[in-house]
Amino acid sequence: MLKNKIVIVVLSLVVVLMAGYISANTLQSHSLIPLEKWPENPKINKEIINIVDEMDEMCIETTELAGLPLKFDFLCDRVLNIGIPGLPETIKQIENKDRDWKTRLTLVSLIPYLNDIDSIKSVVIQPMANVLLDKNDNTKVRSAICTYGFSKLKDTTATDAIIETMMDKSNPEELRYSATHAFVFLHDERAVQSLLNVFDTDSSIDVQKIAVAALGAIGRETSNKDMVHPLLEIAKDSGNPVQENVIYALGVIKAEEALPHILEIAYGKQGYHRYAAIWALGNLGGEDAKRVLFDIAFNDKEEWIKVRAIKALIDIGDESITTQIQDAIDRINNPGGKKVLLDKFNKSFIENKQEKE
Repeated sequence: MLKNKIVIVVLSLVVVLMAGYISANTLQSHSLIPLEKWPENPKINKEIINIVDEMDEMCIETTELAGLPLKFDFLCDRVLNIGIPGLPETIKQIENKDRDWKTRLTLVSLIPYLNDIDSIKSVVIQPMANVLLDKNDNTKVRSAICTYGFSKLKDTTATDAIIETMMDKSNPEELRYSATHAFVFLHDERAVQSLLNVFDTDSSIDVQKIAVAALGAIGRETSNKDMVHPLLEIAKDSGNPVQENVIYALGVIKAEEALPHILEIAYGKQGYHRYAAIWALGNLGGEDAKRVLFDIAFNDKEEWIKVRAIKALIDIGDESITTQIQDAIDRINNPGGKKVLLDKFNKSFIENKQEKE
């Protein structure tokens, strides 16, 4: 009797393992096949269409996504529950220009959250890129492809389509911004030169600012530092509207060659630029950075600049300077600023030390 039970358990385990193996292999094989060639599943397709019909009815009654009823969230959950089997029809509905733009945008935002999407995400890139590059399509839907689709999927096969959208000045500013913003999350070194070209070719300051952020993210996450010298040149231009953003980016990248100029700005007269430079010094660290930050923390005339400098010193995380940091905190007169610093100091040094012990 016991032997029979063991056999049953073993067979059950084999079935479960085989099911998982088959499922994994099915996903892998599907990732090599274009969506339009996936086997048809009429029942699931019909269910997706019915859900989208309901979404459309709700969307037509409001002009903004924020005005949609709670039931709309339940419809989103149903799409997620259907998952990968419903992907071909979901993509068709995203492509369908007769659908309300809010419905289509919502469907785009759901794609990255489908279970196991990472295993087959390559199959959705091209159809979504086709929507992005279609200039006759709705701008908000095209922007969503970048913001809610490619930024979340993080598949670099989308890079060429994103760059084309970003560099095409006939596209609306909103769309160019969304395309540029995608590279804050999609850290593809191939985009570096195009992002640098934005400073010369795009008149939108907002697009230029997000290009700086994207370059900072790529520089931080990869070994590529091709953006450092061009960004440093912009940082030296006090009249450039993105100078402050560039200072932050150089700090994010930990561009040591920018340290002399950042030190100079930290001692400058432009408040927000000083704020950015002090933050960057906290990210860069090193003896020169600590020396300047302590000088500012003890001697600057502006209390809020002192607070910023002490925060940067705490960010450096050097336990050998905790006594000097505490001394600087004690000299802060503003009660609110002092409390913020004490909380940050305790969390960074005392609580972290206790956790390690």
